[in-house]
Amino acid sequence: MEGQYFDWEGWDQQDAIAFSFYNCTVTKAFGPFSVGDKISDIFVDYEKGVLEAYAPDGEKVLFTGRLTMSID
Repeated sequence: MEGQYFDWEGWDQQDAIAFSFYNCTVTKAFGPFSVGDKISDIFVDYEKGVLEAYAPDGEKVLFTGRLTMSID
């Protein structure tokens, strides 16, 4: 999923189904973000179905989105 919406320079696995991505660039618009926007940190938790985008300070949440699954 994440590869469809943003590229990243690094990542950490928080647990089996939660990941943090660093130095991200939006490749497909979502939430308030446009293609080309830079986001310092994106946290994705597949169990809870949540994506959080963080400000450069790493503390302020800029956006929280719900993940949904679709099959085309």
